[in-house]
Amino acid sequence: MDSEPKMKRCETCGELYSTTYRACPFCQEEAAMQQGKPIHRRASDFRNKRGGHALGILLLVLALVAVGAGSVALFGENLASVLGMRETSGDGEGDGGISSSLSDGSSSTSQNYEDPYDPDYNVDAAAPETAVALSQSSLSLETGGTAQLTAAQGGGTYTWSSSNEAVATVDAAGLVTAVAGGSATISVTDGYTTAECAVQIAGVSDGSLTINRTDFTQGVGDSWKLKIEGTDSAVTWSIDDSSIATIAADGTVTGVSSGTTTAYGTVDGQTLECIVRIK
Repeated sequence: MDSEPKMKRCETCGELYSTTYRACPFCQEEAAMQQGKPIHRRASDFRNKRGGHALGILLLVLALVAVGAGSVALFGENLASVLGMRETSGDGEGDGGISSSLSDGSSSTSQNYEDPYDPDYNVDAAAPETAVALSQSSLSLETGGTAQLTAAQGGGTYTWSSSNEAVATVDAAGLVTAVAGGSATISVTDGYTTAECAVQIAGVSDGSLTINRTDFTQGVGDSWKLKIEGTDSAVTWSIDDSSIATIAADGTVTGVSSGTTTAYGTVDGQTLECIVRIK
């Protein structure tokens, strides 16, 4: 047996309503509204009114939005504390810092953010706009000679240095003095940029260079100093087999193990050699 109520269409308003009503409830509702009387309708009637569902959903959404807004207004600070972070002024004076409250009750404040793409942003306002430059990038001198280097541009306050003061020195004004034959690099900096000059010093030689020993024998652990005479230029020393003997920058040879090898001294474009025998 079908328990569903039968539906009837109202001849006045055209709405469908259950035959359990003696008269159209929609017309009755309209009349009550016009007379200002309260409306009494069963929940099932909403299924028969066009737009009933849409209106109910709209009212529900509006109610949820109102509840959410009220919660944020009332409990916003507490929610921020639970999440562990609250955005505040870095020092209470509107400097835009970000303060984070940590789980242990302490807090940390980040520095203000500066945009490097901002035309007013500058990493170091004191940095010069141009790099320091030298009057010469290379020069040659004889031992005892001098040359003046001049720095320009950059920050204007210059610091000078030499990579090898045994060959050439430089003073605070950029005056280079040749000390002995060899090469060195003179540098100047303004604290931001650096410029360099390669310096070659020609040693004084009488043309007859000699080495103090051309062949000698010594024991393991013993030392002997080789010297080249006839020049005051710096000598570059080397040895064929450092497992037999080593040679220091000043020409000192030290025996390591039994054997024979050769030591070399190069200066003023010449190379002199000495046979080293370790017993």
